Amino acid sequence: MALMDGTTEVIRLRFVSGASNWVINDGGVDDFGAGQDYVADTTLVFSFTYNGGSSYDYSFGTGSGTDYT
Repeated sequence: MALMDGTTEVIRLRFVSGASNWVINDGGVDDFGAGQDYVADTTLVFSFTYNGGSSYDYSFGTGSGTDYT
C-alpha cells in the first residue's frame, strides 16, 4: 500500500515474501519494521495521521509509531 502526495510516494507499507513481518518506508534508504508480524488470512487495520510539517503517527495491527519524520 502506498500513500501519495500527488504523484510522489511518501509512505509504503508492504510485506516482503519470505519475511516474518510487515515493513514501512517513508522515503528513507531502508525499510523499518511496522511492528506487525505477518499472519496469513488475518484482517488488519492501518491508520495514518499527518501531524503537519514532516511529522506523522501510524498504527497497524499491533504496531504503532508516534512522531515519525
